Amino acid sequence: MQFDPEQARKDIETATQRARAFQAYAAAGPVIAVWGLVWIVTNLAKVLAPSQAAVIGSAAMLVGIAASIAGGLLARRSSRPRPPLKSALGGATFAGLLVAVLAVAGPADMQAASAVVGLIVAAAYVFVGLMTGARIAWLGLALGLVVLAAWFGARPAFDLILALAGGGLLAGTGLWLWRQ
Repeated sequence: MQFDPEQARKDIETATQRARAFQAYAAAGPVIAVWGLVWIVTNLAKVLAPSQAAVIGSAAMLVGIAASIAGGLLARRSSRPRPPLKSALGGATFAGLLVAVLAVAGPADMQAASAVVGLIVAAAYVFVGLMTGARIAWLGLALGLVVLAAWFGARPAFDLILALAGGGLLAGTGLWLWRQ
């Protein structure tokens, strides 16, 4: 058998990319699972306790943000270093986009605002997945399809579908990624 240095280099590169993807899955999995629980709690509150939904949703969002920060700090310790300023600016840009969209969409139609935010989040998962690992991109695509199917196919049950299907998809996929 002949040793092919070019093939060996390609094999090493493929193995390195797979290892990085699995590191990203392990780091992102718990955070994605927490955000799934945030989706479940926030959207179920709209159905079960509409007068308290804003307070419940805000509290759940704070938990999700804290989990994201903690997950980012833990991942930074176990992977190749990333500039903290770059990560912070990326997170701030995404948060700013969500705030701007909600400011424009306004609370007049909370379902529309939820749909827009859900689609932006789905697109963010696709984008991050393209950079880190295809499984996260597929999650984003599936999440976007859930939002669109609920919006166009079952609007009266929109919040319930986002809670159960969207939140369940995020929580289940997050746990699966974490255990890979």
